[in-house]
Amino acid sequence: MNITAILVAVSLSLLSAETTWAHMENYRLHKMPLSLAYGKNDLSVNDFCPEKGTTRYLKEVFIGLCWEHQFIYNRQSCRTSELKNCTELWDLFHDAFAYQSPCNVTSEGYQPFIDESMQAVGINKTLFWSGTFNVAHVRTYDNRQYSALEDTLPGYIAQMVTWCGQEDYPGINYDTCDGECMDESKEAYWRTASAKFASLAEGKVTVMLNGSKERGAFRNTSFFARYELPYLNPEKVTVFNVLVIHSLDAPVIEKCGEGSLLELEKKLGEYKLRHNCRDDPEDIKHILCSASPGSRTCQDWKMLNCTCTAETSRTVIFTGDLVLPIITFFTIYNFVL
Repeated sequence: MNITAILVAVSLSLLSAETTWAHMENYRLHKMPLSLAYGKNDLSVNDFCPEKGTTRYLKEVFIGLCWEHQFIYNRQSCRTSELKNCTELWDLFHDAFAYQSPCNVTSEGYQPFIDESMQAVGINKTLFWSGTFNVAHVRTYDNRQYSALEDTLPGYIAQMVTWCGQEDYPGINYDTCDGECMDESKEAYWRTASAKFASLAEGKVTVMLNGSKERGAFRNTSFFARYELPYLNPEKVTVFNVLVIHSLDAPVIEKCGEGSLLELEKKLGEYKLRHNCRDDPEDIKHILCSASPGSRTCQDWKMLNCTCTAETSRTVIFTGDLVLPIITFFTIYNFVL
């Protein structure tokens, strides 16, 4: 490659950098599945449909999501040796709740399905979250550096559908999934999946907590505290990273080493997990501010960065101003010679 081509490439990269950054969030939301873009508590298949019971055509939807996860969402699992039979998984899932009152559904009933469908996400990739669903899943989907429970096969499917059983034919209640024991029935699934997910964690493990919550960033009643933290294997987990995220333009209720986070540190010590804590990592700030660039927090952060990097900025501007003349010079030089 000659010097002219190199300079052209550098010039184009400088000119396109700002445009690329401005469109990152739109790209993220267009490429991300709806469930992850908006959060499992904000959107589900049934939000588009009038029914209040089990998702219509649950078997077909389940099997479709199962193959979608393996061949589209998580392409690493599409290797033949790792592929799961989605029809067999449906049978295990169906048997855990169908033809039963929701009051009789247990975690043990879901165990065969979870054991068969859950796969380890890889060393240093496990991510837990509590009160930070959206930012956590933008982070996992953005570059797959981390994987949360909802990125696994059983988590991916379950967050997209609603289901409940009944004792009478057809064994599934398509009319309503409200009423006695429904919450307990759903929790039976998620606590089984959470415990299995945690037990497979290896290497560096991360949790994202919300330091702007009035009740505190860490709660003993959370799923993370009850069904994930206790199931981590200290012989496999090398370090436990706590990331405390604060909502934009919201009060900072807790930081590392304060309030409920001290209680979390104590528990991590009891579980013999080496750990550390960080407040508002810069990559997370980028995610939040790319979605809300006009927030006061982001404006203050931008001003701080501009002040701290003034010399660097001037150098970049100076270099950028010289790019076009240099390209022109070398183009004429090469043409004449």
